[in-house]
Amino acid sequence: MNAKRKSIEIHPVESRKDLLDFIRFPWEVYRGDTHWVPPIIKEQEKFLRPENPYFKHAEAEYYLAKVDGKICGRISMSIDQNYINFHGEKMGTFGFFEALNDHEVAARLLDTVRDRLKEKGMEVMRGPFCFTTNHESCGLLVDGFDLDPVVLTSYNPRYYVPLLEEYGLKKAKDLYSYLLKYEDVDFSYVRQLADKAAENHVYARMINLREAGIEAQRVKKVYNNAWSKNWGFVPLTDEEFEDIYRHLLMVAVEDLIYIGMMDEKPIGYYMFIPDFNIIVKKFNGKVGPLNMLRFLRAKTRLKRGRLFMLGVDREYQKTGVAAAMVVNGYDAAIRRGYTEAEFSWILEDNIATRTMCEMFGGKIYKTHRIYEMSLSA
Repeated sequence: MNAKRKSIEIHPVESRKDLLDFIRFPWEVYRGDTHWVPPIIKEQEKFLRPENPYFKHAEAEYYLAKVDGKICGRISMSIDQNYINFHGEKMGTFGFFEALNDHEVAARLLDTVRDRLKEKGMEVMRGPFCFTTNHESCGLLVDGFDLDPVVLTSYNPRYYVPLLEEYGLKKAKDLYSYLLKYEDVDFSYVRQLADKAAENHVYARMINLREAGIEAQRVKKVYNNAWSKNWGFVPLTDEEFEDIYRHLLMVAVEDLIYIGMMDEKPIGYYMFIPDFNIIVKKFNGKVGPLNMLRFLRAKTRLKRGRLFMLGVDREYQKTGVAAAMVVNGYDAAIRRGYTEAEFSWILEDNIATRTMCEMFGGKIYKTHRIYEMSLSA
């Protein structure tokens, strides 16, 4: 055992080759796993590089674990000053965790992040995040391993759970994904709420993608207000929001996205996105002209999607605007032939949203978990 432990080496990512090795390593982990959806290599490289506007207020380091010169694991360390300032908590994260089924390798990777966070004065380590709750790949899948991940959600092997828990990480929060079969839905009560809201000049209108920049500013105000009390929330800067919004528009279908209104004031936002993982899975991480054409054609053909965002300005949460947006989104999805949707991710203690999902007939079918460890001892 000692000889094996000594052969594990942790290498910081220092060059573009190292970064590409970091990005491509998951192909080794998921070889033969039919549920895994490979990330788009070029997009992930852009996200991890300093040009990402996240890095104007945050820092990150990436590490590779090698055994006898062969890569067998990876991990990231990140610290977001905006999170620290907003929550008053010295918290750093680990993320992009991937490893072969080796507890010693996992421990060495986690030790590396733990020690670096301590050196930088952090008091809590939490994850996996890539990099915050504003980004995809939030949480470790702990239930639902026999299903493909839906667009912008994470997937991992079952053995990652004991790798993290035997290291000493404890549950901080569970994130639920609800599955909604449209044939089982009864929206009569929600329609009544939407009709009542309309009497008070509260309604939902379809987003105008031809004025994407203006609409983005409207949505940003709602977003930073509606989610400000959520666990783990970090307000987005203008540049971050524009970058994320620009990427989301690539997968957007106009009549599946709504802005909740009171008279002419934006007070809510609803975004349903097709499950492009169904087509991206076939790309094996590469995007060329042919794959892009397949992607664009799939926009109108997919029949499964994800309710990615549903938020209401905190001052207007009892106006019925959520019902108005949900009804419009549901009717549009049915017109397009959608048969099911995932509502995710939803904090375990977000009782209001969970109650809504269950009222619609949704059932929890996946759980992701955020772990944490105190660094003050």
